[in-house]
Amino acid sequence: MDGFEGPVEGRNGTWSVGDRVGRTPRWTTYHGTDEEGNPVAIRTPTGKVPSDRFDRFDALARQWATVDERRTVRGLRDWGTDPRPWVAVEYVPDELEAWATGTTLETARACDPRTRAELLFDVCEVLRTYSRYGSTPCHLALHPDCLSFRVDADGPVAVVDDWGLSRLVEDPPTTPYTAPEQLEGDHASKRTDVYRIGALAAAALGDGSPFPNVDADDPAALAAAIRGGIDVDGLSADLPEGAVRPIRRATESDPADRYATTYPLGRDLLDAVPTVDTGDREADALAATVAPTPEEPGDDGAATEDDDAGAGDDGTEDDGRTTGGAAAAGTAAATADEAAAADTSGKGGDPSGDGTPGGSEAGDADDAGGSRRSFLKYGVGAFALAGVGLGGLVAMERNGQIDATPSGGTASTGGSGSDGGTGSPADPYDGWLDGVENYDGTYDYRGRDVVVVEVGAGENGLRFAPAAVLIDPGTTVVWEWTGRGGAHNVVATDETFDNGETVNEAGYTFEHTFEDAGEDVFNYLCVPHEAVGMKGAVAVGDVDDDLVGPDEGDADAEVTGGTVTVDVRYYQWLEGLPEAIADSDVPDAVDVEVRSNSAGDGRLEEFVDRVDAGDPKPDVFVVNGWELGRLFSAGATEPLSRHANRHRIGEVLDGTFPALDTAARHPGDGAVHALPYSFMPQAVVYRRPRFREAGFDDEGWMTEPPTWADWSRMVATVRRDAGFVWSGRPSRFPSTFTGVLAGFGGSYYETTETAPANDAEVTIADTPGVRAANVLHDLALGGDRADPPVERTSSEAVLEFGFGETMTRFLDGGAVAALLPLSVAVGRQDRIDSEALGVMPMPTGAVGSRTALYGQYVVVNPNTELLGEALAVARGFRSSAVGSLLVENGQLPTMNGDPFSLDAAASPYEPYAPAIRFMAENGVLDPPTEVWYRDRSAIGEALRHAVTDDPEAGLSEVAAILDE
Repeated sequence: MDGFEGPVEGRNGTWSVGDRVGRTPRWTTYHGTDEEGNPVAIRTPTGKVPSDRFDRFDALARQWATVDERRTVRGLRDWGTDPRPWVAVEYVPDELEAWATGTTLETARACDPRTRAELLFDVCEVLRTYSRYGSTPCHLALHPDCLSFRVDADGPVAVVDDWGLSRLVEDPPTTPYTAPEQLEGDHASKRTDVYRIGALAAAALGDGSPFPNVDADDPAALAAAIRGGIDVDGLSADLPEGAVRPIRRATESDPADRYATTYPLGRDLLDAVPTVDTGDREADALAATVAPTPEEPGDDGAATEDDDAGAGDDGTEDDGRTTGGAAAAGTAAATADEAAAADTSGKGGDPSGDGTPGGSEAGDADDAGGSRRSFLKYGVGAFALAGVGLGGLVAMERNGQIDATPSGGTASTGGSGSDGGTGSPADPYDGWLDGVENYDGTYDYRGRDVVVVEVGAGENGLRFAPAAVLIDPGTTVVWEWTGRGGAHNVVATDETFDNGETVNEAGYTFEHTFEDAGEDVFNYLCVPHEAVGMKGAVAVGDVDDDLVGPDEGDADAEVTGGTVTVDVRYYQWLEGLPEAIADSDVPDAVDVEVRSNSAGDGRLEEFVDRVDAGDPKPDVFVVNGWELGRLFSAGATEPLSRHANRHRIGEVLDGTFPALDTAARHPGDGAVHALPYSFMPQAVVYRRPRFREAGFDDEGWMTEPPTWADWSRMVATVRRDAGFVWSGRPSRFPSTFTGVLAGFGGSYYETTETAPANDAEVTIADTPGVRAANVLHDLALGGDRADPPVERTSSEAVLEFGFGETMTRFLDGGAVAALLPLSVAVGRQDRIDSEALGVMPMPTGAVGSRTALYGQYVVVNPNTELLGEALAVARGFRSSAVGSLLVENGQLPTMNGDPFSLDAAASPYEPYAPAIRFMAENGVLDPPTEVWYRDRSAIGEALRHAVTDDPEAGLSEVAAILDE
């Protein structure tokens, strides 16, 4: 056996060692079995591992074992060091030979470019989060022979193993993926992993190698080529156009010039390749996650060996390898038909009756031959079972994961309760969720008024998440589309609810309130993707199922305790945050440390740099609305929605105010990446006695503000010269213009359900922009550009005013009205009595009143090593305790859509609650794009040109800036 014979004793049992499958520069792979005969793969590092490194081998294997339940990590069954270091890993027959011989890259390259980019993104993501699980933050040995590319129930996925074990040999081999610093024996780091993934991307997206003209078997020539650098420009003809830049940066010879971590590399590679329709996916070459399960003679309802393959033919060769593929094509239909005929019990390969194939206990790491991942039910449009070899289909059918049809195709298992579907008697869904990959119990959301279910979840967008939920009668379920996996719909099997046509728009929602439901179950599906298991269920009142709490099921987001660092920047009122968090329902094991600094934009750029460098601190960062675009573009935010159904952060992701919620959604994935916790409207404040003395009744202005024409006429009557002041200085003018523009139905970018992307369609130069510019022109300079006419009520000096000048002029009595952030004017009894202060939204334009809002958000560092704790603290920003802290310091908390749900009597804003609610519901934010963050003053200057000079020319100038 090439010097490696079994059996071998590991931590978890005894393992036999069979024939060698293949040998690569890093690993030698053998067939193996556990004590019950279930197949595994046994691997040993190629080369000698010195005995003084055995402890290190054990430590690395232990860390691997902490993450091997993840979809992107190969399952580690056992390991040991006698007679030499070895690992026993999960066995997937269709991928074993390619994996063991180091040719897995070819299976990835046979996929369409978008799928390849997604597979590379998987690798980046699993390496990014690896440091959360132990002392070793890097892989440093990434290479095709430690990767597998497969298809599972959620679609194509890259699977990583090795985790540095193979580099413990005395003389690690030089490969096309070796980083330059590794040749010199220099310090390796996360940037080394970046290089190796960059080289892998050059090969996977290109023609198969980062050094196509170098003999990979010639170590000297290969080392010289690596020192000379990867010629990315020379490879560009074979690469997607957008991939050249990220690959070049990732493979720079100097580590300091590379991406700091794999996170931005994965993001840029994914952005480099356009998405494709599901029907255009090519994934046939990928292996299915199928492990053959030993069958006991006489299993009730399970097909026997004779039934499936004929006496004496159990579907394997003498050496234990699974047969299948083209050689078995002739028996496909017969095998499927016989299996279907044999399975008449309705139990579909579940003799135990517990819903676990083969009778193993659910969750047992040793079930069914070693694969802890589910069998394939994946489809890409017309390719409903793309990538499944025949042997895999037969094994899947044997285990009741699919039903065979007479044509040899597949049909979904189960049915609605009303249809009498299959399943064990204890199954509350009557088999409806059999084979649904992400069904791991019913998520208990009782006590909530609204529950959100993702449509298009999973790696390939072909799942509802959670698959099953338990709610109270009267609860509203909102299905929210992610925009992934193609066009979906939501249809109840009993026609209780139906959203209608299929939709593929991210952010689209459909809701149904279960008003009169008692204890009942409602099964539903996505009609076009039923065959691939896109099904779900809503249980009302109670259900006989394993219940999963909102905080369970997300290992990354598990709360175990620790100190979360929150950078509150210059928001000094948040220095009391630790005490407020302690008074909230954030777990006691979570502490908070606050960092603050008077620096403005500099602190934001420091945070971006820290994220890019892979720094896990600060864990949480506070940001204002128009800065979000900078963070989104930099990939500096953890997608909070990703954890919504596994962590209590999901309780607070929606339900504040429309403009605030929209800006929090990343344009790239439609997910919530920021949590709004505070806001302040830029309101019109005025001296009520002056207007009343002039005979004007302002009683209804808080919710029904006058039009611009009426407002200007009334102000001119009270005080014509500088009666109404506002900020026209370029750095402040954009926010002034934003509210006026929206009131005429305009916007800077085409509006969607998310924050605008940097390349979103620019719409500022349209008619509403011209009308807004004309109103402000006539207010400040006079004239007749506005229609309806607007009287001059401001002096030309307002075009140079900032907040300071505007506030001073109003509070000193030099103006009767002003446009100001409400916090500037409210609570200043020494300057203006609250009884004398009037507050109203922006005057009404052609489509209504729209008021600019200043939003405050909290984001989570994507590198945090305390993800669950950081999410808990972020959620705490919406607690009553933190809300009270904000109120005490003169701020308005968003709470869950009602800033006056606490401390209303003590709030100086309480007298103006109707106006504040109206402004919040009808608010608008400055667009959170990177160009807005970077060129805000230039935009303000161009907007001012539109007011003072030619409006079309000025707005075209703004459009040109936004289009850059």
